[in-house]
Amino acid sequence: METYKPLDRERLRAANGITQNDIVLLLKSDDFSNPNTGTQIAIETLKKMAQTALASRLIVLVLGNNAPKEFLETGIRVQGLAPIENENEICAVYNIADALLVTSLENIASSEIAESLACGTPVISFSNGENSEIILHGTTGWLAKDNNIDNLCMGINWLSTLNANSNIHTQCRNFALENFDEMKQAKAYEKLFMEGTSIKK
Repeated sequence: METYKPLDRERLRAANGITQNDIVLLLKSDDFSNPNTGTQIAIETLKKMAQTALASRLIVLVLGNNAPKEFLETGIRVQGLAPIENENEICAVYNIADALLVTSLENIASSEIAESLACGTPVISFSNGENSEIILHGTTGWLAKDNNIDNLCMGINWLSTLNANSNIHTQCRNFALENFDEMKQAKAYEKLFMEGTSIKK
């Protein structure tokens, strides 16, 4: 949790021409051409949001390889980012975003979810698989019904209701520290291993 952490959001957003009124969503994937990433779902979600009153406030940051040009045709402001290897720079992107949008129906984004929450950035995703265990609905993010684009849009609308006084960034960070800390995980695995291998007399 030392690399991924909260930074000065206002300064980062101002430096990148993003106002406090803008709602920034981050889409992140190693390969957007992978069907398990849910790229088409993301595109359809943005198209729906383009028909809402929030459309003019939305900015979508697309970070990863093979992002399709359809992202630019959704009616929402989209900014493509070149693949980033430096973790400090990735951390900065998480901090610029108001939320990480995860549209995969598979459990392939758990590391991104953990990184986002560690930075204090909530996550909007489906409730499938592990997501329901690592995202607290309404507290550290939004859990939409599986494959329900309208529910994802509701999550983005929910995000817009959070004001500057919301403690969601602190809630996300605290949850990450309590649940994703590497040392705590290592000790938990060690304890589980010892219990499993102990000799009962």
